[in-house]
Amino acid sequence: MATRSLTVIGSGFGRTGTASLKRALEMLGFGPCHHMEEVMENPEQVAHWQALVAGKPVDWGEVFNERLLVFDVAEGWAPLCAFLNEAIPNEPFPRVNSTEEFLQFYDEGKS
Repeated sequence: MATRSLTVIGSGFGRTGTASLKRALEMLGFGPCHHMEEVMENPEQVAHWQALVAGKPVDWGEVFNERLLVFDVAEGWAPLCAFLNEAIPNEPFPRVNSTEEFLQFYDEGKS
């Protein structure tokens, strides 16, 4: 699959399926995808996100240009692929970073 220019912005609070959505988009060829993982691994990015949180104005209508999908990863491939005009892959929708996986990773990091 070829890498594409910025096509999708998927946002959500942590632990709401963002890692699964990242994996799904990369499986469809919309990658590499930026995820909070990259911010944790590249601390220089933190200043950018702090500026956004500080209330710098953003024209979201211009950013998204009338293309917004409100999506829950529990819905699987169908709504995502329909929105992106992509065929549904012959693989199950990725389910990664479960609560159990997250807690295991967190516990390992504390040791």
